[in-house]
Amino acid sequence: MSGPTTVNPQILDAVDQTAKRVFEQASAVALGSLFQTESQAMSNVMHNNTAIQQAMQQLNVAVISTSVAAIVAAAPRMETPSSSGGEDPSSL
Repeated sequence: MSGPTTVNPQILDAVDQTAKRVFEQASAVALGSLFQTESQAMSNVMHNNTAIQQAMQQLNVAVISTSVAAIVAAAPRMETPSSSGGEDPSSL
């Protein structure tokens, strides 16, 4: 085998700068990933809240409809005057 070989100093400098850039950008990339993850989680929370609110509104409509039907069914029946034997209210 031949003896030790020398490496071009420009190549060493380029590798050194690239390694430094990777280490310098690592924190920025990590924070960017964290912020993306947090925003996705918050988006899921808001979507779930919207779906829950829509479901509660449907339940609200059903409860009110059932309650009104029960009230109407329990109300006493008013007898209406028949048109054959009663007096005309406009003649009074």
